[in-house]
Amino acid sequence: MDLCWIEEQNLWRKTYGSSPKKKIKPKVREIDTKKKIPQSLIKEMALLGLLAPTVTKKYGGAEIN
Repeated sequence: MDLCWIEEQNLWRKTYGSSPKKKIKPKVREIDTKKKIPQSLIKEMALLGLLAPTVTKKYGGAEIN
C-alpha cells in the first residue's frame, strides 16, 4: 500500500497548509476566551474554500475529494 501524498494532495497542502495556521494561531487565545470564531476569519476561510471542501461547486463548495 502506498501511503504517499498524491500530486493533487501535495498541491492542496502547499496552497492551504500554512495560510490558515498563520491566520488562526494569533487569534487562538481570543477564540478560546470568547468561545467564538471572529467573522473576519470565517470569511477568509470561506474565500479559500475551506468551509465546504467536499461540497460540489454547483452548491458553492470547493469540490475537493
